[in-house]
Amino acid sequence: MRARFSLVGGAGEVRVEPMAAPAFRGPAIGVSVAEADWQSLLPGATAVERRAPADWLLHKPAADLLMVGHAHASRAMQSIAVRVAIPRVGFERRFVVTGPSPIERMPMSGALLRDEDGETRIPPVGPIVPRRAAVARGEGDDADGELEDALLPRLDRDELWAQFPGVVFSSPFAVDGDQCAAAHMTTKYLRGDEVIELDGVATGGGPMSVRLPGLAPLVLYQAAGMRFLVGLVLDTAFLDLDGSLELGGLLESDATVGGPALELTWRGQVHEDVFTVPGASFVVAPAYAGDAPNLASILAETPRARFEYACVPAGIGIAVGDEVGLRLARQRCMHETPEPRLSLEHYVAVARELGAASAAAAGAEGSAREVPSLLARTPTATRGEVLARHGLDEDAWMLEERGWLARFSRAVENGE
Repeated sequence: MRARFSLVGGAGEVRVEPMAAPAFRGPAIGVSVAEADWQSLLPGATAVERRAPADWLLHKPAADLLMVGHAHASRAMQSIAVRVAIPRVGFERRFVVTGPSPIERMPMSGALLRDEDGETRIPPVGPIVPRRAAVARGEGDDADGELEDALLPRLDRDELWAQFPGVVFSSPFAVDGDQCAAAHMTTKYLRGDEVIELDGVATGGGPMSVRLPGLAPLVLYQAAGMRFLVGLVLDTAFLDLDGSLELGGLLESDATVGGPALELTWRGQVHEDVFTVPGASFVVAPAYAGDAPNLASILAETPRARFEYACVPAGIGIAVGDEVGLRLARQRCMHETPEPRLSLEHYVAVARELGAASAAAAGAEGSAREVPSLLARTPTATRGEVLARHGLDEDAWMLEERGWLARFSRAVENGE
């Protein structure tokens, strides 16, 4: 899962505001693609540097912190010092961007990157061709514990199992994988609400801080007789400091599109067999770091979810604008019956109007067979017009009907 946010503001504390995410992108390991199309366009970029990180990786043993763009100074300088840090996870990197002549803005590309001494070359700080990487094992071999903390840092397991008896967890394996960052730009998995401190990348060269938006989505898989949470980890934070990635594609230059941006990627694993189970569905539940979401409540509201895009690695998916496919996706998640949002009085009023519209339509159809001119003399609101007047569509009305029928049924059972 990937989300893109606009970074609003310059030096100082920067706000993050949601924006549309580009389509998923490659290349994945072992997939034949035109990799040249993804090579970095920054002057001085090395052969391994890419404009954006690849999405189709099975597992990242650590989180990638990636920076693409230019370093900035308050005046023309031959070397610009850059610092990036995430205090919560103990990550800090300092390096220098050195050019052939004094300048106020330099590309952070491999040929120009140096260690703090200004002499020693260092690996790229942005996306690279995916590389094999091993799990970092700390004292006590606690990588598995760290992974579990990253997966569900805010949920009480006993409470979760009480809500969903028999629910199990599908967690990424703490094994070797691939990284899109050089080793010096990897860190522990992120929680999603950390602060990224930056120096030397804002216009004018001043300090800048970016607080991650705190998103921590949950994904629930459900099929006949089976239900489990897909463990997601936030394993990629990509700072597009020049805003050079065009929404839905890539630019052929480093021109700015909408200003600096932040992309976050969450990754999880499930066995391929789960896609073959009839009636299986994945439910994405919005949640935030620090929350203890009630999954039962979230699932009850799932039928009202807004579906905009769906995609799987094989390329079989539902695209933006495919209204039929998106409606089918929504209906597959309508296992639960949500509480109605309309008051009883409002529900009854809409039902009456719909009944009148149906009766008028049936009467008009019968009359038209006998006296066609009656159609022009008796205009009547259609069913769609009635629903639209009340801010509803067919799916929303179906949920209101289901909700009120469930309430009526409970009232009868309780003798009310």
